[in-house]
Amino acid sequence: MATHTMWAIRIHRYGGPEQIMLEETLRPVPQAGEVLVRVHAAGVNPADWQIITGVMKEPVTFPFTPGIEMAGVVDAAGPGVSADLIGHAVLGQIPHGAYAEYVAVPLAALARKPQAVRFIEAAAFPVGARTAWRALFDNAGLTAGQRVLIQGATNGVSVFAVQLAKWKGAQVIGTVATAAHRAFVRALGADMVVEYTTTLRDHGVQDVDLVLHGGAAPLSSSLAALRHGGTLIANASPGPAEQEEIQARGVRVVTSRGLASASLETLTRLADEGALTVPIGKTFSLSEVPRPTPMRRAVRGVAGLCCVWWKIDHTSNASSLERACQRSRPLAPASGVCRCCPWPRSRGQSAYRCRARTFQRALTGPHDHPRHWSQSSAA
Repeated sequence: MATHTMWAIRIHRYGGPEQIMLEETLRPVPQAGEVLVRVHAAGVNPADWQIITGVMKEPVTFPFTPGIEMAGVVDAAGPGVSADLIGHAVLGQIPHGAYAEYVAVPLAALARKPQAVRFIEAAAFPVGARTAWRALFDNAGLTAGQRVLIQGATNGVSVFAVQLAKWKGAQVIGTVATAAHRAFVRALGADMVVEYTTTLRDHGVQDVDLVLHGGAAPLSSSLAALRHGGTLIANASPGPAEQEEIQARGVRVVTSRGLASASLETLTRLADEGALTVPIGKTFSLSEVPRPTPMRRAVRGVAGLCCVWWKIDHTSNASSLERACQRSRPLAPASGVCRCCPWPRSRGQSAYRCRARTFQRALTGPHDHPRHWSQSSAA
C-alpha cells in the first residue's frame, strides 16, 4: 500500500517563531466518523500563537500542527461515512491541525461551505462567527431595538458581532483605532463609527444596553458608555476600580466563552443570505508561516480577518465569473469601500463595484481585491 505524504506546519516544542517548521509528514487517514479534508485555507487566530508559545496550555502532543479553523474539499471518507461526501466543499472548527495540506476531521465538526464566499474567506469564518453569536445572543441576550457598542470593531470577532447585531435589529455603534477604518466598519452595517481614542460621551455614545469590550479601548471607556444595569461582555478580569464601578452601577458581566446555540449550518446560511460577509485583511501562504515576523503581528492592527492559504480558490465556473464581472459597468462609490463587500481600498487601489449580483466575489488571488471586477475612479 502506497504511503502518502503532505506538507504541514509542525511545532516540536513550545517556543518562539524559531519552533515553527514547514515539514513533509504522513498524510492522516480518516477514522470512523471522519473525513479527510484537502485544506484550501486556514484561519489565523490569536490562540494559534498562544498555543505555540505555551501561553495557552492546551493538551497537545508534539510534533504538533496548529490551526483551529479551515475550509477545503472532502478528499476521502472514513468508515461509517458516505462516500457521496467526497468532493463537497466544507468548513469547520477543529482543535488543531489546520495548517497542513490535509486534515482528518470528524464529520460533526464540519458544515457546507457557503456558496457566497471563497475558500479563503470561509476558512476565517467558523471561530469568529460562532464566538460573536455566543457572546451577543447566548451569553448577553441581545434583542432587537437595543443599543450595542462594539469596541475594536475591526477585529476578528467584532467584524461578525457588528453584522450579527445589525441582523438582529439592534442599533450598532463601532469603535476603531483610526479614521481610516471608519468606512470599513460602516460597510459592515454599523450605524455609527467613532475612534476610541476620543471621549465616547462627546459623540453621544452613552447609556447603551450592551458593550462588547475589545481592541485597545480601556475598560473604563466601555463602562462609561453603559447604562445602569447594562451588560458588559469582557473576557479579561476587571481591576479593583472597575469592579467597584460594576457593582455600584449594577452592570452584568458575561464572557464570550461557552457553547454556541447556533450551529455552523445556521451561520453559513446567514452568509449565503448576505447577512454575514467575511472581510479578509491579511493572508499568508503556508510557506510564509515559519518566517519570524508575520504571524504574531498579523492579528494586530489589521482591518478584517487573517488567513493562511494553500491553494487559490479555482473552481469550474471560473470563466463564467470572469465574464460576468468583465461585463459590469463601473460605478464610483461614495467612499473607499467596495459596495459589494466591506473591503477597504488600500495601496492606491481605485474603487470597485460589480454589477453581476450572483458573482459578487470573483475568483481571485488571495492578496488583492478581485482583479476581474470593473474598475472606476473614486468619487
